[in-house]
Amino acid sequence: MKILFIAEYYHPKIFGGGEINLHLMAKTLSGLGNEVHVATSYFKGLKKTEIHEGVVIRRVLRSAKNVDNLLDNFKRSIIYPRSIYEVIPGMVLKEGFDVIHFIGSGVRCARIIKNKTLKQVFTTVESYLSICPKGDLLYKGISTCTKDCNYSVFSKCFRRSKELGKMRNRFYLKNMIAERYIYDFFRRMRDSLSSTNIIAVSKFIKERLESLGLSAEVIPNIIEVDDFDLKKPNNARPKILYLGSFTAYKGVMTLIQALDGIACDAEFFGEGTLGKEMKKVAKTLKKAKVSICRQVPYSKIPGLYQKADIVVFPSVWPEPFGRISVEAMASGTAVIGSKIGGISDTIAKGCGILVTPGDVKELHDAIAKLIKSKKLRNDMGKEGKAVARKRYAPEIVGKKLLRYYERCK
Repeated sequence: MKILFIAEYYHPKIFGGGEINLHLMAKTLSGLGNEVHVATSYFKGLKKTEIHEGVVIRRVLRSAKNVDNLLDNFKRSIIYPRSIYEVIPGMVLKEGFDVIHFIGSGVRCARIIKNKTLKQVFTTVESYLSICPKGDLLYKGISTCTKDCNYSVFSKCFRRSKELGKMRNRFYLKNMIAERYIYDFFRRMRDSLSSTNIIAVSKFIKERLESLGLSAEVIPNIIEVDDFDLKKPNNARPKILYLGSFTAYKGVMTLIQALDGIACDAEFFGEGTLGKEMKKVAKTLKKAKVSICRQVPYSKIPGLYQKADIVVFPSVWPEPFGRISVEAMASGTAVIGSKIGGISDTIAKGCGILVTPGDVKELHDAIAKLIKSKKLRNDMGKEGKAVARKRYAPEIVGKKLLRYYERCK
């Protein structure tokens, strides 16, 4: 099968889980005997065309370098789709791809690309950009939104939210021009979904799409389980690990407060605006020793899981998937996660503990329970490793995607 992925960013330009998953998926499908191409944005210092791990990378699209500032996001919204319209139809018609698969915001071009090429078009919904204009599915920045977002709902939510995607919702954005632009961008994405065969990375996203009248197939993200299968040391004191941004919606303050009175070593890896506040609270904790560390390259992540006895994933927003919980399971580490969004799907029964988002006492009690019982931690780790290999290993997920492609022909 000849497959074309269309993605704004691709290895080595990685901003998050979306780029990581596409890299793993493209490499996996190539390893299963398919011809895989990725059309992505070109940036200075990178080759226009190269083959990496069996995947043909074609940097023929255009976009901005960053995703976390206003000017670059405005540029992205104009330049990227325009380059798709200019390049992709001719490429598909000339080279005869069997599958066109959009990843991310490029899906807003799907209807036109499908009409011009007469090919089956797929999209993976791994974020909330086509479901929620702000991209976080938090109504007014507080609670999980269950509404179908019309302009009136969005306006009320937007003006009361502190964050907009990966940016702060600054005062100068809270005006009718910016509001209308953001909402129209979202509507173009939403309206294009009906032209595609939709893949949801979690049951949570599938159910959310179905509530909007859209059907989807659940195909989770890939985890390279072998990379996480490392021998774990015997720590003198139980070690707790947190990976993620130091921001309110990730629940990092809930976790640091929950550690008070627990004899453990806790390591926090990430970056964000709450770093100073975290250090201040850490100094007041009894028994717990906390280290606030900078974000590390993804290649070092398996080693961090290896050293941990417990991984805590305390998000207060509905994570679309929950990569951290699955990676923890793959490493044989007991995991505690918030009972919200995709995290609830990924932490299987017997692999960890689910707690109420933002509840300090409940999280404290869950950590204390696992600290007390090494046997319980080991049993959860063993079960988690088996589940991760059965559900998220590259070949398992890759074959599931290929079957879906075939079914939709």
